[in-house]
Amino acid sequence: MTEQEKIGKALRYLRKSNTNYNVQEVADKIGKSKVWLSELETGKKNVFFKDVLALCKIYNCEISKVIEEMEKL
Repeated sequence: MTEQEKIGKALRYLRKSNTNYNVQEVADKIGKSKVWLSELETGKKNVFFKDVLALCKIYNCEISKVIEEMEKL
């Protein structure tokens, strides 16, 4: 599994475990498309640090939580 895929899986896990938001709701909050977020969560899209920070804010978690979840994979 690539690092890109690990980040995506970690972010998907945090979305599902920390919120009741679906992909469309989070995409709307971050100002991106549903396709963009879906591709990010499946590892098909490169992720930028600023986007991870924005998602962490929505998911009410620290960036360290993303890294922690990545290490579990």
